[in-house]
Amino acid sequence: MASLQTIEELVSGCGLFLKVDEIYGSESLTQLNYFLFEAYHKDGIEKPAVLVYDDACHLKRFLE
Repeated sequence: MASLQTIEELVSGCGLFLKVDEIYGSESLTQLNYFLFEAYHKDGIEKPAVLVYDDACHLKRFLE
């Protein structure tokens, strides 16, 4: 049986990939928060003025 895999990407407004990681198993908000914690505190990526999260399932409902 194949394992579930999710790709986390942090992309700038101009389309530059700032950070990419993989999650194996099910995606959780804890994993997402840790990804952002690493990006901003460990990797030193500057925090954006606006942050958008798309889980590819609920974006339309979020925007409405």
